[in-house]
Amino acid sequence: MQISDLQKTPLSCGTLTLAKTEKGMRPFKFMSEKRFKKPTDAIEMLRSADRILLASGDMKTAEEFLEMLRGYQLSCEPVSACRHCLLENRFSLIDERAIRSHGELICPDCALAELHRQLAPMRLGEPALERIEKMILRTGDLDRVRGMLDPEALDPDLTLYSTIAAAEQKEIKPMRVQDLPIPERFRILLAERLGLEETLPVQSLSIKSGLFEGTDQLVVSDTATGKTLIGELAGIKNLLEGRGNILFMVPLVALAHQKE
Repeated sequence: MQISDLQKTPLSCGTLTLAKTEKGMRPFKFMSEKRFKKPTDAIEMLRSADRILLASGDMKTAEEFLEMLRGYQLSCEPVSACRHCLLENRFSLIDERAIRSHGELICPDCALAELHRQLAPMRLGEPALERIEKMILRTGDLDRVRGMLDPEALDPDLTLYSTIAAAEQKEIKPMRVQDLPIPERFRILLAERLGLEETLPVQSLSIKSGLFEGTDQLVVSDTATGKTLIGELAGIKNLLEGRGNILFMVPLVALAHQKE
């Protein structure tokens, strides 16, 4: 493979077959750009090169190549190259940006290409793909990120998207239901039928954070602390005021029946 300035795409590619002779290993056949050339052309190409790089691989083949070089008083530099690139007639050195995949190191481009092939059936959106790509480049481990997609092998260090500081309940004052900016008949329903006079801490925090102003919220709280009513407060208010419908989603069938 003839390359210039370590560029990924080589200037030319060829196959050199060696044979054992009385003088040691010597060129026997040389094919370049799908055409057979004189074996000595390969030697001239090696002599004219500024550097000869020998990618790690089969030990027997490497020893035979080194023996041939010594016979022509040539030397080479051992390097680690991306095996996937070499199979596709490309060249990439393995450096600090390399990605681990199936027990070997490959270049970032090949790692991302492998990822896209594996994720194609999942039809993930662009934001999800971009996040997974960033994980691979950050961790340098395709195997680890690939395992994250298995529900049985989730990696908290990778799946953690963000953190939310918990608010201490003692700092949150309850709000009276009669003071909430909701339709009167909804207020009566909460007070008379449900016996609700004041909001719970998580509900008060949500309201103060703009629940009735249409802000997007992610509410994380323990069971039976009032999360359901938060959604109902915003949704039913909009419904009674003629501003759309309510879509209430739960992760379990049992919960869906409970909310009916």
